Amino acid sequence: GAKAMDEDEEARLSFRFVEEGEAETLLRVACNHFALGQVELARATLAQVAAKDSARVVALLAALLRNGIPESWCIPEHFPSRAHVAWLCQLDLTEYHKNTPQAGDEGFDSWLRGVRAAIEFEIMVGLAVPFVTSAVCGAES
Repeated sequence: GAKAMDEDEEARLSFRFVEEGEAETLLRVACNHFALGQVELARATLAQVAAKDSARVVALLAALLRNGIPESWCIPEHFPSRAHVAWLCQLDLTEYHKNTPQAGDEGFDSWLRGVRAAIEFEIMVGLAVPFVTSAVCGAES
């Protein structure tokens, strides 16, 4: 019993930086996951932060969508484009925004609807281009 408590206390003290600046640390970890193409790990990490402070996650995701997914970030092979990563970000942003004091802000909601439409358009165009190119090139042969 007492020995386990000592080990637990030691573990807690070893990771004090996570407790003291947990949200900031986890947001940084999430960005690192995104940059390495570990999208699902990033989303899971953001969910941890959102459970305590969804406003910080909303701010991060909104900044990502405003500025675009950085070109330097790896995109997983199973994602056809950066737009697919952005699409997941806007899905999460929509969900986490519901739990913030700004929920119902028509300006933000309108911006988010526009972002979603632009991302969906980019995905559709990205999916259509290879089909159209194939059809056109096949017709020329």
